[in-house]
Amino acid sequence: IIGSGGDDMETAVSSCVSTHAVASQYFDPGTLVDIASRTKTQLSVAVVWHTIVTVSYWFMKKGREQCDRNMEHLNKLGRQMEELKKRNKELKEEHKAVAQSKKKKSGKKK
Repeated sequence: IIGSGGDDMETAVSSCVSTHAVASQYFDPGTLVDIASRTKTQLSVAVVWHTIVTVSYWFMKKGREQCDRNMEHLNKLGRQMEELKKRNKELKEEHKAVAQSKKKKSGKKK
């Protein structure tokens, strides 16, 4: 536009006016306000969404940690139960052996 002749200013102004006329056909001046308010709404929605997701992940992490602790306790309890079963079996065998030895002693005395 600049340098196209002596009336550069008139050409620039007419170009701006025609651009404004074309743009006003496609864009309503009220939409700029609409876009600004929509952006604020979208920002607050995004913040709320991210907060909900963050809190959800935190709860899931806490739940997973609790499940891991419960599994550790169950595994420990299982090991203790196995040790008790072994010990009970050993005690039963000892009692059985003592009972048999008493039976043998009482059988010899008669």
